[in-house]
This record gives sequence, structure tokens and C-alpha cells, in this order.
Amino acid sequence: MLDTIFAGRSQFRSELVKSQLTHRPAIVRSSSEDIAALMLKKTATYMDFAAHHQTVSVCTGRLNRVSDGVRSMDIPAGTTQFHNARNLANARSAMCAAMMTVERDAYVAAVSALAIVETAALVATKASEGPGSFSILFLDALSFVTAEDIAKCMTGQS
Repeated sequence: MLDTIFAGRSQFRSELVKSQLTHRPAIVRSSSEDIAALMLKKTATYMDFAAHHQTVSVCTGRLNRVSDGVRSMDIPAGTTQFHNARNLANARSAMCAAMMTVERDAYVAAVSALAIVETAALVATKASEGPGSFSILFLDALSFVTAEDIAKCMTGQS
């Protein structure tokens, strides 16, 4: 699992991430800006990145996009509140890494991880009053999220 956070902000960061990509991580979480910087092409997509690096690309934002270069899926963000969305970046990466311990298919692991994280984020956002309460409620929601909750969240029924 590699998180490319702010890879395009400086040459040093870009080169560091590129050096880590040579180790062929199973999953790479990026923003669309990071992907464009790493691919040196403003029009590069998460699917291009996945195919080029032979990895699973997880491009997060208001809509989370997952691709292994062949399969792809969009997963809606559980929250669009800026202070909560920033907190979730690390949670997405950590959950992807955790899922890789129980699922060999990196694409399935990434999709599963995001479904869980985004469902927990939606539950937490509904009850929170700000970033502090969101963090605690998010951890609680992660503990209790069910397959039924995920299905409702992914189909927009929550």
C-alpha cells in the first residue's frame, strides 16, 4: 500500500513516490492531482495510472475511483465536509492495507475497504457536530458497520 499524498507539490516528493512505485505496491492511493504529476500528463486518469504501474489505483475525492487497469468502480464519498474528508485520507489507506491481509485480490480489497470507510463516514457525519466528534463517531461506526449498512450506503438508501 502506497499513499502518494501531495506527490506533485515538490520535485523531491515526486521523485520519492516514483522510487517507491518501482517496488510495485499492490494498491496506490492518490488524488487526481498526484496522478497527473506522477504520470507527467494532466489528462492521465486513475485507470491510466493503474495500467501503467500494474497496480490498483485508488483515486479519492468526492467520488472515490478504483481501478486495476481492467476493472473499475466508483464509490461515493461518505462525507463531503472538508474537515472530515481530510481526516479520511489516512483511514482509506490504512483500511486498504488492512484488507490486503485478508483478501489476495488487491482490487477487491480496495473496493471493500472503501465501501467500509465511506459507510462509516456517512454514519459518523450524520451524528457529528464537527471534526472532533466526527473522529470518535467514525471509529465507533467502523466497529459496527454491517453488510446491510454498506449495501444501503452504496445504493444511496442511507
